[in-house]
Amino acid sequence: MTELKKNIKIKLENNAIYFEKGIFFLEGDLNVANLEIEIINFIENLKLKITYYNENQKKLYVDEVQANEKNIIQVPNEVLQVPGKVLIRISQIKNDSILQSKEEIYFYVLKKKTMSC
Repeated sequence: MTELKKNIKIKLENNAIYFEKGIFFLEGDLNVANLEIEIINFIENLKLKITYYNENQKKLYVDEVQANEKNIIQVPNEVLQVPGKVLIRISQIKNDSILQSKEEIYFYVLKKKTMSC
């Protein structure tokens, strides 16, 4: 069986962020969502702090990773368990100082429809 992965492509520039809009996942999906983050004007020794918030769960999930020019980060399965809009904040951190923080990224988790007989 082929793995079905969906990457949300994101480009971070100095004061701008570009990402694919209209991305969605189905409630209960596991290990299928990745953020593919490309950092333009990359700085060495940079960390990415990624905060996820599903508006219907009202709970934050945080991930911090060492950054590269191109990064693939798996979205926590927990945010895919409840239908709703998932907001993402990406912060670039160097030496414990936040260089940049972006909040405009989001995707949707849709309710699975059940088939009735």
